[in-house]
Amino acid sequence: MYMRDMLRKREAEDVAAAAVAVAIPLWPAAVPVLLIALVLAVAWGHFRSGAGLCHPSWSTSLPWMAGFYILHVIGLGWSSNMDLGMFDLQVKLPLLVFPVLLWLGARSSFDPAPVSVTFVRACVLAVVVDLVRSTWTIGSMALARNGPLPSAYTLSKALFGEGFSPHLHPSYFAMYLTFALGLVAFGTAFRGWGGRTRWGLALVLVIGVVLSASKAGWILALALGVGVLIVHRNERRWRRWGGLAIIAGGLVSALSYARVEFVHERIAQVLGTVHEAGPDPHASNSTDLRRLVWQAAEQLVRAHPIIGVGTGDVKDALQQVYVERDYTGAAERHLNAHSQYLNSWVALGLAAPLLLLFSCWIPLIVAFRRRESVAGIFFLLNGLNWTVEAMLEVQAGVVFFAFFSWLLVLDRSHGDRSANFAAHDPVQPSPHR
Repeated sequence: MYMRDMLRKREAEDVAAAAVAVAIPLWPAAVPVLLIALVLAVAWGHFRSGAGLCHPSWSTSLPWMAGFYILHVIGLGWSSNMDLGMFDLQVKLPLLVFPVLLWLGARSSFDPAPVSVTFVRACVLAVVVDLVRSTWTIGSMALARNGPLPSAYTLSKALFGEGFSPHLHPSYFAMYLTFALGLVAFGTAFRGWGGRTRWGLALVLVIGVVLSASKAGWILALALGVGVLIVHRNERRWRRWGGLAIIAGGLVSALSYARVEFVHERIAQVLGTVHEAGPDPHASNSTDLRRLVWQAAEQLVRAHPIIGVGTGDVKDALQQVYVERDYTGAAERHLNAHSQYLNSWVALGLAAPLLLLFSCWIPLIVAFRRRESVAGIFFLLNGLNWTVEAMLEVQAGVVFFAFFSWLLVLDRSHGDRSANFAAHDPVQPSPHR
């Protein structure tokens, strides 16, 4: 219905924004082209309407995002690897593009709520497509007649993690799906939907989070579920179905841990860190590798605390420490710091993580003060995931954060007409035209 309404209106901003929302979880390779289309659509709408320029409030993420990008441009001044530096600026360009789009403004009738619905539907479709693909792969492997039957571990790898989500890194996919769960639970665009429909969408999204095999994704999705129950604790239906969902999820998780070797291995990696004095320098599992690269990043932060090593030199500097410390697994994979705060500090010094904190945690505090559940979930998901993933080093993390930060601000301009994300207007028209 929302998509038909947008196409009927034939407004370029609506169609372009919806297309980006579809591509983020379903077709990442198409995102750059669709972003160009969105920029052109918003620019054309601005010049056609003759509207004045807008200035975002410092309580939103967009000014801090732009400052973070500009700092990376400045950081080229003390970089030696200019090729990597220019590539990094290209990847992070949406962090500057979307503040500029807000500066240009959007037409007053632009409503981000249908875009959020489109995003949820795209996430559900992505889970279904990946589940069908994984099932087909497992069936093909099990029925193959040209060799021995694959082990249970091999079969489970085709259903979990990268085997489940080959088109998108599982950690990013889990974050998208968890945010989609937040939209279904708290987004006003879904309040008129039937309870069975919303529970059905939630079930598919939860299955996707589980099969993504992202440890952070599991923890944050569980936290979201508990938060939903707390918010709706006075509603009998939510208590009943939510409680049953958590019990069923716990039973499935326990059964998976006991019977699915891949899941058992993932959880055992985390539990093993409690008993280890320190990770093996030659470790290859994701949990120990993170601990190793954090140690390497910490060494570089101590050596270059103020201005960092430069925009283009962060990977080279980390790689040098990996080799010096004989971190063979990290060196072979050429890993980044696997923490956005640490990775940015290594690259550009103390100012970079401070800008990250401002871009995420200031709007998070504002969202909680205004009881804006969806905005709070969005910024909390990003801020926490940034502690264990360098998500702004790749398109999947940059576009997700920049695009929805932009939509959140635009949604506030609708006030009570939409209020899908928030309810107050931080966009201040400029007196200059």
